Amino acid sequence: MDAADFLNQAGMESIQVGLFDDEEAKQIGVAIPALKALLRTSGPAREIVRRPFFLRVLAEGARAGRRQRSSVRDELIEHGG
Repeated sequence: MDAADFLNQAGMESIQVGLFDDEEAKQIGVAIPALKALLRTSGPAREIVRRPFFLRVLAEGARAGRRQRSSVRDELIEHGG
């Protein structure tokens, strides 16, 4: 049984949520300057940082006044990502 079958049997549905595009990332960077550099990154980190769930985790850390981490991976691991 795959995830879609499991969700259907449980009476739930899944939705696809895309990554934030360049314009959205730019707006987020203006609103949360601590994340601006991460939002402009390239490679695999770009897909992680631009996913709404993971961006929320990073934004909560930035808003809580945490020092900027040298690794996105460290922040995500700390929050169960």
